Amino acid sequence: MRRSLRRLISRAWTAIIVFACISVCSAFVAQTNPILDLLAVFALQAALFLLFASLIDGMRGQWLRVAMWVVLSAAGVTLVWPRAQAQTCEEGMTRKRIVFLNLWIRNPDPVKSIEAILRMNADVVALAELSASSKKAEALLLEHYPYATDCNGAPECGLRIFSREPVADLTAKMLGDYVSESAGAVDLNWGKEGITLIASHLTQPWPLRPWGSQGRQMKAMADGMDRLDRVDLWVGDFNAVTWGAIPYRIKENTGLAPVQSWGTWPGFLMAYGRIPIDHVFAKRKLGCIAKEVGPDIGSDHRPIIIDLGVK
Repeated sequence: MRRSLRRLISRAWTAIIVFACISVCSAFVAQTNPILDLLAVFALQAALFLLFASLIDGMRGQWLRVAMWVVLSAAGVTLVWPRAQAQTCEEGMTRKRIVFLNLWIRNPDPVKSIEAILRMNADVVALAELSASSKKAEALLLEHYPYATDCNGAPECGLRIFSREPVADLTAKMLGDYVSESAGAVDLNWGKEGITLIASHLTQPWPLRPWGSQGRQMKAMADGMDRLDRVDLWVGDFNAVTWGAIPYRIKENTGLAPVQSWGTWPGFLMAYGRIPIDHVFAKRKLGCIAKEVGPDIGSDHRPIIIDLGVK
């Protein structure tokens, strides 16, 4: 019995190490193939696990394995560790704050989540996974942020952008004939030239959704961006990690760069355990920008808080 248990533990340990190695290696080429993109999702956790494995093998005197795990771990951490993008705001810049949250369709208390968002004192709030169960929470938010995007022909609004100040709703212009309940666009009267903000909630990747559906949705959004005069910020739940294929394509096709941070999902875990799938992509000449991951406020995601300085 003990021998069988040891054999089982040994095989499980080996399987985890093999997966960790594959995950870290996949992160370097995630943009080339959807399967590699999926395997790379847990690259940060895999890299940290390999570091732990090197300690275990070090106690056993297996130095070749130690060297392999340390090299892979260092390579993975170097690639996926969030890098602080310190920016100095110039004097005279207008300071603004945007909060994005996937409210979660199974949120047990969406009103409590909205009350936490109100305490963040944002100028604009974007919410995804809105549903019939979150109508009361939406009504509470509208009391403080009375200007919001509509559903643009969709039966329900799965995503809306809320603002304290009047905004120009560009959702219909951006989407055209493409009907989506998970996208929105607004023109904000911030700074001298204004800011165009879009928000989206991309579908889950394969195999949770049909092959290519996430890419097709992203392409529809990118095509819609061409109908706008400009796009300065793109926030949302992209269901894709920072080093994955979707952020890579966004950067290549739009010129918007991701602002890195710790992960946002699942929200109840500590920073090292969460994966970064909620993002903000920004124009390089926007001004100064900082992104922070907020606390656990009841959703399965954590909110992202974007602080801007606009000229």
